[in-house]
Amino acid sequence: MTPSTRDHTTPDDQNRPTVDHVTAPNGQAIGINYGQVLQQRFSGPFQLLRHATIDLDPLPGDLRLSDPADTANPVARFRGRTDLIGKIDTFIGRCVQQRRGGYLLVEAEAGMGKSALAAYLAFTRVWPAHFTRLPDGHTPETARLNLAAQLIARWKLEDAAPGGVLPDRADSTAWLYGRLCDAAKNRDRDRDEPDQPVILLVDGLDEAPPPPAGELPLGLPPALPPGTVIVATTRPKTIALPTGSRVVERIDVESTTNRQDLLDYLSAVTTHDPLITNALGQAGMPADRFCRTLLDRSGGVWIYALTVLDQIRDHNRNPGDIDQLPEGLAGYYADNLHRWHTDLGDHTWQTHGLPVLATVTAIREPQTAGTIATWAGVPEPATRQLLRGAFRPFLAVRQGGDPDLYLPRHQSLRDFTTGTTLADSDHEDLRHLVYTLTAATRAAHQRIADALMPPDPVGQRTWPGSSAYASAHLPEHAALAGLLPDLLYDSEFALYIGIPALLRQRHHLAGHPQALAALGALELATGHGTTHTIRLQWIEISARKTQAHTLADNTARLLPDRPWFPTHAIWNGTSHQTLTGHTDTVFALASFALPDGRTLLASASDDLTVRLWDPGTGQQIGTPLTGHTNWVR
Repeated sequence: MTPSTRDHTTPDDQNRPTVDHVTAPNGQAIGINYGQVLQQRFSGPFQLLRHATIDLDPLPGDLRLSDPADTANPVARFRGRTDLIGKIDTFIGRCVQQRRGGYLLVEAEAGMGKSALAAYLAFTRVWPAHFTRLPDGHTPETARLNLAAQLIARWKLEDAAPGGVLPDRADSTAWLYGRLCDAAKNRDRDRDEPDQPVILLVDGLDEAPPPPAGELPLGLPPALPPGTVIVATTRPKTIALPTGSRVVERIDVESTTNRQDLLDYLSAVTTHDPLITNALGQAGMPADRFCRTLLDRSGGVWIYALTVLDQIRDHNRNPGDIDQLPEGLAGYYADNLHRWHTDLGDHTWQTHGLPVLATVTAIREPQTAGTIATWAGVPEPATRQLLRGAFRPFLAVRQGGDPDLYLPRHQSLRDFTTGTTLADSDHEDLRHLVYTLTAATRAAHQRIADALMPPDPVGQRTWPGSSAYASAHLPEHAALAGLLPDLLYDSEFALYIGIPALLRQRHHLAGHPQALAALGALELATGHGTTHTIRLQWIEISARKTQAHTLADNTARLLPDRPWFPTHAIWNGTSHQTLTGHTDTVFALASFALPDGRTLLASASDDLTVRLWDPGTGQQIGTPLTGHTNWVR
C-alpha cells in the first residue's frame, strides 16, 4: 500500500489539517493521515472520510488573493483587517479563558471582502473551514460533513471514523456537535494544547438555504461546548442566533479603517503589479491620484475596486478614465451593462450577451463554456468570446486548460441580475433594467431546469440517470423558474432528489396550495419504508391525508396490481419535527406545563445529559443539564 500526499505550499502548511487517502491493489484500503493504514471490508450506509472534505485550493484564485510573484503564499495579496483579526483573536481567547462556547459573526455588506478575510484565516490558521461559495458548499448536509471530517483530522478523532469510514448520519447536526465535544475533550486532555480553542470557520452564512423554523443556517449547532467558537461571515441582520451566544463585529464601508485598508491594498498593487503600473504609465495617470479616485468612486467597496483593476489588466478599461466611473457597486454594474450593450449592439446583446450573462449568474457550480452555451441557447464560439473577454473580470475562472470552468466571481453580481440591488430605485431607466434582468434570469433558470429534467412524462422519467448537478440544484432552478409545483407531483423525483432539498425551497410555493400539500405529504412520509415500493406507498397515503390528490394519483399509477388502495387517510397530528442536540440514544421523554401556559419537553440520553425544548419552535431551552455519570432513563 502506498500513501498519497498533497503538494501544498501554504503558510503554516506543517500545521494545517489535511485528509488524505491510500491506495491498494484490491481497492479496499481506506485510510487518513493518522500515520497508519487500515484495510477492511464494509457494507451498509457509509461515506469515506477523504470524500467528505471540500478542497479550498480554488479560493485564492477566485478571490484574486494569489500573486504570481509569490507562489509560496496563496493569499499573498491580502492586506489590512489587522484590527478586526485582533478582535477575533481576543474573542476566541476570552471563550477559552472563561470556558464557554460562542459564535462570532463578521457582518458586512456585499463586496466588502468577507470571503477574502475568511480565506486568509483558512490558509494561515489551523481551523477547519467551510465556504458556501464552493461547489456543493451551500448544501447543509455537505457543510456539516465537511466540517466534521476536518475536525476529525485536526483533533485526531480516529474513533469517530474507524478505518477512514464515516458512519450513517455523519452529516447530521447532532453528529457534528458530538465531534465538537470530542475535540474539546481531546484538547483538555492534551498537555501540549490545553489552551487551544476548538474553532470552525464558516464563510457566507447568508448564502445558505433558508433553514427550517428553529434551526440555524447550514444546521449548525445552536449550543457549543466550552472553549469552542464558530467564526462566521454574513451580511448584516440576516442570521438569528440564540440570545447570549453571539458577538458581532462589523465591517463598516464608510469607516476610516476600511477605507485605509483598501487604500493600502490599492497602493501596493499599483506599486508591485507590472500590468497595473504599465497601464498607469501609458495613461499618464499618477498612482496616488488613481488610488484615491478609485477609493472614492467605489465608496470603500472592495469588489468594485478589484474588478476595475482586473478590467485594466485585461485592457478593457483605461485608467485615465477613472474620473468617469459611477459611484457605488450598483451603479458600476449598471454602467458595465450599458457598455456591453453599446459595444455588442442591440441585436447581439439581446440574443447573445444578455442570455450568457443571465445563465452564468444562474449556475450554482462552475461550468464549461460549452455547457453555458447550451443552457444559454447561444453558439459556443460566441459564448466563449464573452466569457474570456468582456465578462472575464466578473467571473471566477477555474484554470483547466481548455475547457476552463466559469462561475460568478461574487454574489453581488447574482443579486444585481435578479434585480435585488436595484429593487428600490426610483430611476425610470434603472426600473426598466431591473425588469429586463429579472426576466432574463428567470428564463435562464427555466432553460437550465428544462435541460436537467428527463423529457418523458411523469411516471416514465428515469431520474437516477440524471446528472449529479441535477440532484444538487434542480429544485432551486425549478423553483426560481416557477416549475417546482409540477415536479412535486412526481414522487419518483422526490425520492431521487431527497426531501431535505425540496423542503429548502418551501418559501417559493406561496400561492400554490396543492404544491404545498404535496410537499407536506413528502415531509410526512420521510423516513418510512426500507424499499422503493414501500416508500411510494407511504407517499401515496400521506398525500391522501394532506389532500395532495394529484401527487397521490400519480404515485398510485406506479403501484399497480394491488388488492386495495387508499382513497382517504385520516390520523391525528401533522408532520414531525427533528429536535437536534443529543449525541447518543434518547431513552426518556417527558412533557410539562409552565405557569405562562407553555408546554416544554424534557429529554434524557445516553450522552449523560438532560435537555429542555420548546416544541413550538424546535429550539433548545438553556444549556444541557449535566452531572449524571451514567445513562438516564
